[in-house]
Amino acid sequence: MFTAVTHPWARVSITLVLCLATGVARADEAADVARRIEQAVRELHALREQRAAAAERHRDATAELDRQIDRLQQDVDRVRERVVKARDEVRTLERHKTDTQVATAAIKSRIDRVAGAVEPAATSVDGRITAGIPFERDTRSARAKEATTGLGAEDRALRARAVAGYFTLIADELKYGNTVALWNDEVLLDGGARKLNAYHIRLGLVTQAFVSEDRTTVGLYDRAAADGWNTSLDAPQRQSVIDALEIMQAQRPPRLIAVPMSAAEPSAGVSK
Repeated sequence: MFTAVTHPWARVSITLVLCLATGVARADEAADVARRIEQAVRELHALREQRAAAAERHRDATAELDRQIDRLQQDVDRVRERVVKARDEVRTLERHKTDTQVATAAIKSRIDRVAGAVEPAATSVDGRITAGIPFERDTRSARAKEATTGLGAEDRALRARAVAGYFTLIADELKYGNTVALWNDEVLLDGGARKLNAYHIRLGLVTQAFVSEDRTTVGLYDRAAADGWNTSLDAPQRQSVIDALEIMQAQRPPRLIAVPMSAAEPSAGVSK
C-alpha cells in the first residue's frame, strides 16, 4: 500500500491555488453580473426613452385631436348659425308668400271685376269705331276686338293685358277725338272708276272730308253713300270744308266755322 507524504508547504500552495481559482471564478461572475446590470440599465434607459417618445407622440396626437375637435366644433357652430339663419329666412319667405298670395287673390278679384265691367264697354267702342269715320278704322277696330276677346279669356294674365290694352285704346280714341289731322291720299269714286288726288281732313272723330287738289270736288264721309262719300253738298257746306282745309294749311287765319258732321249713323248733321 502506497502512502503519500505531503509537505506542509505543499498543502499551503494547494490551498492558495484553490483560493485563487475561486477568486477568479467569483471575479468573472461579478463581471458578468456587472455586464448584465449595465445591459439592464441600458435597456431600461432605452425603454424610458421609448416611453418618453411614445408619451410625446401621444401628447402630439392628443393635441392634434384636440385641434381637430376644436375645428369641428367651430364648423358645427357655423352650421348651426346657418341653420338658424336659414330657418329665419324660410319663415320670412313663408310670410312673404302668404302676403303675396293675399295680394295675388286681391289682384285677381280686381281683374275679374274690371274685366267684367270693361267687356261691354269695349264691345260698344268697337261698334262706334265700325259705325264712325273711316280714319284708321281697320286698325282701331282690330285693337278693340282684341281687347274684347282677351277680356273673356280664362287666363287672368291675358285678361289683365286686355284691360290694359282697352284703356290704351280709350286713351288713343280720346286723343283722336280732341285733335284734327290733315293728309293727302287718293279717293275712289263711282265704284272705283274715278280716282282723285285729294286732301283729307279729320275733325276729331265726328267729321272726315276731302277736297280734291283742284278744288273741284268736295266730299263728306257718309255711310249711306254708295262710295262712302257724299259729294252732293250744298254751297255753304262745300265752302265750310274748303275753309277748314285752308285754315289747317295756314292759308287762312283761324276762326269759328260751321263744318258738316259725318254722323256715326247713316244721317248727317252740322257741327259748329
